[in-house]
Amino acid sequence: MGLGIGGTGAARYFARLGARVTVTDKKSTKELKPFLRKLTGLPIRYVLGKHRAHDFIDTDLVVYSMGLRAKYKHLEDSPYLHAAIKHHVPLDTDIGIFFESVPREQIIGVTGTRGKSTTAALIAAMLKTKYPKTVLAGNIRTSVLEALPKIQKENFLASPKLQRSAGRLRSKNNFSPVVLELSSWQLEGLAQYKKSPHISVITSIFQDHLNTYKNIHEYLEAKKNIFRYQKKGDYAVLNDSLKQHPEFKKPCGQAKRLLVSWRTTPHWAASTLMLPGMHNRSNLAAALAVAQLYRIPKPNILHALKTFRGLEGRLEYVGVKRGVKFYNDTTATAPDAVIVGLRSFARTDRVILITGGVDKNLDYRPLADFLAACPPKAMVLLPGTATDKLHKHLTANSKQQIATSMHEAVRCAWHIAKKGDTILLSPGAASFNLFKNEFDRGEQFVHEMQKLKT
Repeated sequence: MGLGIGGTGAARYFARLGARVTVTDKKSTKELKPFLRKLTGLPIRYVLGKHRAHDFIDTDLVVYSMGLRAKYKHLEDSPYLHAAIKHHVPLDTDIGIFFESVPREQIIGVTGTRGKSTTAALIAAMLKTKYPKTVLAGNIRTSVLEALPKIQKENFLASPKLQRSAGRLRSKNNFSPVVLELSSWQLEGLAQYKKSPHISVITSIFQDHLNTYKNIHEYLEAKKNIFRYQKKGDYAVLNDSLKQHPEFKKPCGQAKRLLVSWRTTPHWAASTLMLPGMHNRSNLAAALAVAQLYRIPKPNILHALKTFRGLEGRLEYVGVKRGVKFYNDTTATAPDAVIVGLRSFARTDRVILITGGVDKNLDYRPLADFLAACPPKAMVLLPGTATDKLHKHLTANSKQQIATSMHEAVRCAWHIAKKGDTILLSPGAASFNLFKNEFDRGEQFVHEMQKLKT
């Protein structure tokens, strides 16, 4: 149910196993064309532009998209999943199926409100220098089920008992660690199996997704699934900033807890990392902790850091025109993330901020206070309920312009900018009123930047 990246990977995986697969999505064939192209030639039945209740009843398994949790507070709020539950049809996710199929001893899970994608990618880059068959997947625009056949072929012959200790791994040719970026919604789906990764990492916690969680406590409980079921011999790597949350003061499960901080990051590593901001030093600290558990040599780590360029949409430098730099931070979907992004620049008064979008029931007063204390040169506001909330708290003298599209937003920012300025897309909100998703928003920003005439 739902033909995004995860849905496409699940459909292809089960079709190749010989299952009778039905793909259903309310979007039209035209909207789903990029995903359908990836399934060409496979024996799949499609129900597009609608859902039908009987498709969810007359089946052995429903694999649902994480996008549903962005829409519904509870899965049973969907009438179609409610029909499946009522008729005792099991529900699952691609992550749940993956954890049932791969020994958890080879899985490194990474979560957090911010930094999980960059940290997961950094970990994978470091591990690949020693274990070339390292896999990076999860909530990072790569379906875990796409990687599953390869992992089965390479690793299922190895005894999980020989892989329990990261320091006693077998031959580097025989072992491929799996680094998974995991969202709170994916961790909810994983909880039904009472399994957690062998090594779990939590990068940061800010308020987020409060449109689908009752409160911050419920959101934190979902995040805690990443180490809730860990066992003796496992590791939980936590940023020391999490100590402010009572939920993280006591470790769950039997894992050994490792606290990391940007303050303790060795200079040789911090000076080599080419990503801006203290938050990226925190991400680096967590990645180094995992690399040390796997005994990655220092020269290997340095090589990984020198070649690591960051990820799409995460404070991503996308170019310069007429002396004006452009940064795409479209994955900043909460107000705290905007603050983190702005702090990465030495002078906020040289930043033109494109922000705003759809509210997730978050508090925008702290962002407004930060913008008053460290005002950007100007702000261009995209329409949406989050923008409305932010606008109420902004000071009257803040320089604001309203745009109705990314085309208009980039041009507004461009007309204000002078040589030495930075145009930063950091929305602090969801994207669904104007864009397909947050990555479509970022891609439109980059496209509009490229069209500008110098």
